[in-house]
Amino acid sequence: MQQLYFRTSTGQAFQAPMTALKAQGENFIEVHGIGQRSGKYMGYQLKRAPLLDRTSVNYNRDYTVLPLDDLQATRELAKVNKDKTKHNNMGGTGAPFDHVTKYTDDFRPPSRTEAKAANGKSAKPK
Repeated sequence: MQQLYFRTSTGQAFQAPMTALKAQGENFIEVHGIGQRSGKYMGYQLKRAPLLDRTSVNYNRDYTVLPLDDLQATRELAKVNKDKTKHNNMGGTGAPFDHVTKYTDDFRPPSRTEAKAANGKSAKPK
């Protein structure tokens, strides 16, 4: 009975057209959240850190192993330089070293007479 009183003809005369799938708007969560959740464009991407190895350390990138092509030439140069320093008093000037330094000359301990002369008169009240 209630349908008779509250019924209109517009619902029967006008039917909304079905929109095409291409005309519908895009859900921007699908676009902006690519890889963060499973969606229409891409599935969920697991977050895994890459494994660290020797190539990830700066030291191994800077100091690489060099080939030993010049090993024989390097040994010969080392031998020649070693012989030169042996004959030239180990690369020094050749001056004798008597174990006296500039510091011991400048700051030598005082003699007994210098030590006695350094003691002043007593300033103790009498």
